Amino acid sequence: MWKFLLIASLGTFFGLLFGLPPAIAVCATDLPWFPWGFAAAVPGLIVGDVLAWLVVRYLFGLTILKTGTSTGRRLAGAVADLQRLEAERRRRSDSRYGKEAEDQIIWNELLDLEFHDSDRN
Repeated sequence: MWKFLLIASLGTFFGLLFGLPPAIAVCATDLPWFPWGFAAAVPGLIVGDVLAWLVVRYLFGLTILKTGTSTGRRLAGAVADLQRLEAERRRRSDSRYGKEAEDQIIWNELLDLEFHDSDRN
């Protein structure tokens, strides 16, 4: 709930920040205020909402994996292992480092998910 309120308030702020200058520029012309000012402000409001959503997502890291379940914890651990392998691979500048371990982790998790899926059916 609080993330929604944060997105809404940041979206309003960013929307006004991006939407008001074009609307004020329309006022400086001889065009009618309502249709042209509204048309100039709406894209800014939309961009503001999208930007607010991206900022909140980046700052608070909305995660897809729920680590409350045993499967989620296991997958989160596997993701952490893969990220460590990738970091070590970048540090060594060796694209082949840990490829066998990476393949083994991925295949083990895929097979385990397939077994769980078949058990549910």
